[in-house]
Amino acid sequence: MHGTQMLQDENFAEYTVYVLRCGWQAKEASAPTYWLISHRFSVFEKLHKDLKHKIPPNVATLPSFPRKHRLAGVFAGRTGNSNEIVEERKQALERYMNEVIEICARLPSTLAVPELDRFLNLSRQVQQFQRQLGLLAGIESTLQPSNIHLEGAEALAAREQARLPTELPTPLDEEELGQTEEAVHVLMNAIRNAQGDLRRNQEVQTLLKVCVQLQPRLQMSANLDNPFANVELIPRAMQCQEDLETTIGLYNDSLLAVTETYTISGANQPPAPFVPGQTNSYQRSYGY
Repeated sequence: MHGTQMLQDENFAEYTVYVLRCGWQAKEASAPTYWLISHRFSVFEKLHKDLKHKIPPNVATLPSFPRKHRLAGVFAGRTGNSNEIVEERKQALERYMNEVIEICARLPSTLAVPELDRFLNLSRQVQQFQRQLGLLAGIESTLQPSNIHLEGAEALAAREQARLPTELPTPLDEEELGQTEEAVHVLMNAIRNAQGDLRRNQEVQTLLKVCVQLQPRLQMSANLDNPFANVELIPRAMQCQEDLETTIGLYNDSLLAVTETYTISGANQPPAPFVPGQTNSYQRSYGY
């Protein structure tokens, strides 16, 4: 359990989401990859009911779901968002999810539980990670959708570049976030596969400018304190933002290596590394 967050719905009513940090490691990878998901208590309860309906009692017995609180007696005058209730639910949900995942991992291969897969956003995250490693079969078949996403990201970046300084960046919608995710992943792969000075690599520079241009909107989308952000997309936006930071780190590491090569060879010192995160100015988003 990564933590909890208090959010507001469209009617400004407060509610709590419970944030899980999920991890998966490919056999070929040296370290796991992580992502965040967040759900309300009622969504956890729905998962429990779905799994209870799906898994026969003679195959496995699910743990009891954390109790609901009757807001009377000790909890009189409190809401489901009170610190005591939230903390108790957080600890109980963590124990519950650990047991559920362990049980589902031992289920026979003939008994699929797509409900848990959707809840954890597992298949999508694994697929993205495998694509980064170049492990997916039929890469050619995914080339056209990738191009479509990149074209969309380039169009988004162009609109951002045309945005007036007085205009605040807005959160990304689901389609725009998908385009941004694809652009970040393609940039990461381009940096890893490139050779020499990346400042002379046209593909890397084009993708880098696109991603940096979209960074303000991505930050708005990942901000839990932003009332205009799509709550369902926040975990994805947070993961994408983390991926972009990692990618920019790879870019600057590559420039540093080139700088050291220039120094050793006695050639003229190249210009200072370009650090996108430090050169991109924009108005701060909510919660900063």
